[in-house]
Amino acid sequence: MSDNFQKENNKKTNYYGNKYFFLNGRCSINAKPYCLMMTIMSLFYDYIHTFYYMNVYIKDDRILILIFIILSTLQMTQTLLTALIDPGSFVPQPKEAIDYSLAKNDSLYATLDNGDTTKLKLKICTTCHIVRDLRVFHCSTCGLCILRHDHHCPWLSTCVGLNNHQHFIFLILINSVFFCFTLCFHTYMITKIYDFDLGVIDIMFIIFSIVMNSIFFSFQVVLIYNHTIYICTGETTREKLKRLNKNKSEPFINPFRTSCRIQNFKEFFFCPMRYKEHVIYSDMASKYLDTYKLINDDLGGTFEIKDNKVMSETLIKKGYRYKLFELEMCSKTNDSVETSSSINEEKLDYDNNENKKVILIKSEN
Repeated sequence: MSDNFQKENNKKTNYYGNKYFFLNGRCSINAKPYCLMMTIMSLFYDYIHTFYYMNVYIKDDRILILIFIILSTLQMTQTLLTALIDPGSFVPQPKEAIDYSLAKNDSLYATLDNGDTTKLKLKICTTCHIVRDLRVFHCSTCGLCILRHDHHCPWLSTCVGLNNHQHFIFLILINSVFFCFTLCFHTYMITKIYDFDLGVIDIMFIIFSIVMNSIFFSFQVVLIYNHTIYICTGETTREKLKRLNKNKSEPFINPFRTSCRIQNFKEFFFCPMRYKEHVIYSDMASKYLDTYKLINDDLGGTFEIKDNKVMSETLIKKGYRYKLFELEMCSKTNDSVETSSSINEEKLDYDNNENKKVILIKSEN
């Protein structure tokens, strides 16, 4: 990547839609993260309240206190990771970047390579001015199109998408364990009122904690149940709602699932973008989709361009394998790119075209 192109990226603002981006676009935060702040404050209240009673009344049980510290640390870490890691936001384009007359015809579609001729129509986002790829939805709260959008979480003030969906799953698992732990502890405390000589204020605080932790624990169990089903069936929350709202006279087509639930589970955690191997885009759709960049790739400069197609580090890490070759984005100097191929060894010629590196692949057929 040329120095000029790097400087061009450095000039770009770190504010898109309704979010601020930092760390080269890898992290983002909503411009009004009030719900996230309330969530963090609520968690710290629970930490301080529980730790106080542990330290005062059962201070001899160091193992219990150690378990509490570990759980609270894991919970806060996963909360911040899920809330701050960018879910996979696309760079908004200028209005003239797309021809809106395409929405009136059927030129924007995709099919699958399994022999099914059903056309999966792609829509145009009138806010970001891009053609929305499969599994891309626009979030009105974040003001951006999100890749593999699952839902917008108001408690974290962010969307759950490609980059932070796995962190969200780990978060609700840790939340369920933590709230169950604190619920059991406060229930134990209320049964020892006379042994611990608790006052009226202490009893009111403990009862309040029991009620709140019961609600939070029940909510996490419901989330775990729903998302386990979604993962095993190879769909997202957004796709599930779309399927339920679909006219029952028309069969709903889910091109992202396999017949094996274990395979769907493995693909979610290890290669959530593998489904793109089986997607065939129309010429017009490919023309637009091949030039898109995620914000973290754009600001970080972690992409290359080959035949006007964007080679995204994010998509490659998530399991998207290009059919001609595999490109591993490694640490780069000004004029060097490390590339590996699963097909054969290829020679790369570099040509500086308008300050952008164009990779010319010479493959032996």
